[in-house]
Amino acid sequence: MTAKAFLAVLTFTLLAIVLPSPAHANDTGAQKAVLITGASTGIGRNAAEKLAADGYFVYAGARKASDIEELNQIENIMAVRLDVTKQDEVDAAVELIRKEGRGLWGLVNNAGVNVVAPLIEADISELEFLFNVNVFGVFRVTKAFAPLLIESHGRIVNISSISGFLSGEGYGMYAASKHAVEAFSDALAGEMEQLGVFVAAVEPGNFASEIGLTRCKRRLQDTDAKPYVYFEERRQQMLASCRERIEAGVENEGVPPDAVSVVIEQALFAENPKSKYLIVPEQVEAGWTIAQVIQEMLLLNARHEYSYTRDELIEYIDAFWPFAEGEKSFANEQAAAEMRVFFDNWATRSMATSNTGTPSGTVLPAKISKSDMAGEIFSRPETLATTEDGRTTLDVTSLKSSDGRFASGMYKAEKSHWVIDEPYGVDEFMYFIKGGVTLTSADGTVTVVNAGEAVTIPKEWTGIWDTDGYEKIWVIYSADGSGL
Repeated sequence: MTAKAFLAVLTFTLLAIVLPSPAHANDTGAQKAVLITGASTGIGRNAAEKLAADGYFVYAGARKASDIEELNQIENIMAVRLDVTKQDEVDAAVELIRKEGRGLWGLVNNAGVNVVAPLIEADISELEFLFNVNVFGVFRVTKAFAPLLIESHGRIVNISSISGFLSGEGYGMYAASKHAVEAFSDALAGEMEQLGVFVAAVEPGNFASEIGLTRCKRRLQDTDAKPYVYFEERRQQMLASCRERIEAGVENEGVPPDAVSVVIEQALFAENPKSKYLIVPEQVEAGWTIAQVIQEMLLLNARHEYSYTRDELIEYIDAFWPFAEGEKSFANEQAAAEMRVFFDNWATRSMATSNTGTPSGTVLPAKISKSDMAGEIFSRPETLATTEDGRTTLDVTSLKSSDGRFASGMYKAEKSHWVIDEPYGVDEFMYFIKGGVTLTSADGTVTVVNAGEAVTIPKEWTGIWDTDGYEKIWVIYSADGSGL
C-alpha cells in the first residue's frame, strides 16, 4: 500500500458530518452564477431552488421541455437544455452561459442514473448507460466549463454518494460509477487547485429522490427483459418492490434532500470549504460508510512487510484530525509544512530510511554527512522554514524514534535574543558547526558555546539566549513526546 493511498483512506475516514450556517449571495457582493446538471428533480431541483432563494443565479440543466418550462418560472433560475450524454448540448450550454455575461462561479455535477443488477446477469449496455451519465457526463461537463471556472477562480462540486465507498449485491455497477467519481474528484482537485479552482465531492446517503423510481420505471417498461440465469428470484423481488415504490410515490422514498442542498451551498461558497461532505439522514448510514472505510484501511494495512502498528495509525489520526475538523488549514503555510514533514517521517518511517531517503526493509542509521553539515541538508524538501520578526530559521529532522520521544536533526538560525521564562521543556544536546550561543542562566551564570563545541540544556533550564547566528546539530529527548 502506497503512502498516498494510505493518506487518502485516512482522509476519508476522518472527515466529519458538518452542517454549517448557509452562505448568502448578498454576503459576497455581486450575484454569483452556478450551473447544476440534472436539476429537474431530486437533489438537483432542491439545490437549485435553495440557491435561487438565497440570491444566487442558477442555470438549471434539464432535458424535458416541461421541466424547462417549469424551472423558468422560478426567480433567479434560467433553465438550460442539457443532456450530459450529448456533447452538442454541453457545448451549446457553454455558449449560452458565456453569452449571458454573468460568468460562472460554480458547477454542480449532479446528473445521475441508477442501475441495479447482479454483475454476471447485467447486460453491457446497462453498464455503458450508467457510466455515460454518472462518469463520462461529469467528465464532459467539467472539461467544457473549465475555462469559465478558471476565469472566475470558482468551484466545482461533484455529487457522489455513500456508494462511492460502499458496495453490495446488486449495486456493483452503480457503486463502481460513484467510486469513479471519487477518484475523478480527488485527481481534479489537485489539478484545478493549481489554476485557482476548488473541487469538492458531496456524498449523500439515502434521501428522497426520483433516481430509484426512474430506475424502477425503466425496469418495468422493459418487457423484453430476459430472465436471470442465476438470480431470477432476486429479479422478481426487485420487480415487486418497484411496483410498490412507484405506487407509493417519491414522498415515501425517504427524507427530502434539504440537508444535501445546505452542504452543496457550503461547498460552493463557504470561506473554508471541505473537500469531502458526507451527508446522511440518519446515524446508521454514517456508521456504514465510516466503518467500511476503516475496515478497508485495516485490511490493506494488515499482515505484510510494510504494515503500520496500531499506535502508528493512531499517531497519524491525531496529526490529521485538526485539519479534518477545521482547527488547522493547509492554506496556512506553516501548518501545511509541518504536516508534510510529519507525513514524510511517518509514511517512510524515517528511522528505517537510509540517508538518501530510500525506504528500507530494515532499520538503518540516520546519518548526517559532511555535505549535510556544510549546509546541503537545508535544501531537502522536508525543511521547515519559519520567519518571525524578519528572522528566518531552518529546521530538518533526520530521525524521529518509533516511540516519538527522541529526535535529531540540524537547525539554522539568524541573530536573535530570546528570554526563556518558562522551563525549556525538553532535554537537548547541541553541537555547533557554525556560530555559537551565549546562555545566561536564571542565576546569572554565563555559558559561551562556540563553533566546534557542544552543550546540553536540561528541560528545567530558564534564562536568556543570545546569538549572532549559528548552525547546529541537535538531539532532543522528551519523555511525553512534546516539543519534538
